[in-house]
Amino acid sequence: RLIDSCRNKYEKRKGIPLQVEILGCVNDRLLEELLSKLLQHDFDSMALDEKVEFQIENKCKTSVTKATQSYWSCMDDQAGLVNRNPFSIIAKRVEEKAKKLDDYKNAVGNDVRLLLVANRMYNSGKLAIPEDTQFDIDTCGFKWVYFLSFPTKIHKCKASKSSPRKKS
Repeated sequence: RLIDSCRNKYEKRKGIPLQVEILGCVNDRLLEELLSKLLQHDFDSMALDEKVEFQIENKCKTSVTKATQSYWSCMDDQAGLVNRNPFSIIAKRVEEKAKKLDDYKNAVGNDVRLLLVANRMYNSGKLAIPEDTQFDIDTCGFKWVYFLSFPTKIHKCKASKSSPRKKS
C-alpha cells in the first residue's frame, strides 16, 4: 500500500512511467524522500530503458528505469539466500575478536567465552550450520565459542584447528 501510494503521487505529478525496484525496508518517511528524489530528477531527458539509482539514508537502494509501463516493486532486507557453509566467515570473526582477547581477560579473567550471533531476519545474518555437521574451529584462545543462528539454534563450537566435518 505504501509503495502504491508513492507511485500514485508520482504519476499524478509527472505522469512518466517508471520501473522502480526498491531494495530495503520501506516506511512512510523513506518513501517521501524517494518521491522527492523522483520528482526532482529529469526523467523527460532520459532515454527509454535508461536507469538511475538512488540511495535513501543508507537503508534503501532504489533502481529506477524509464519505462513504457509503470511497475514498482520492493524486496525488503529480510529476504535472501542462506549460506549453509559459513565456517570461513565464522572463523574470520573469531580471529578478529581474538585480537582483543587480552583486554577481555583483563576485564573478566581467563574464562572468556565468545558468542557470535547471525540474525537470520536480515540478509547480513543469513548463515546456518546444517544439522549433521560437527562444528570444530580454532577458538583462538577463547575457552568456548558459541554461534547463534538467530532465531533458530545455538551451536557450541569445539576447539580444533581442523575443518568442519559431517558427524559419523
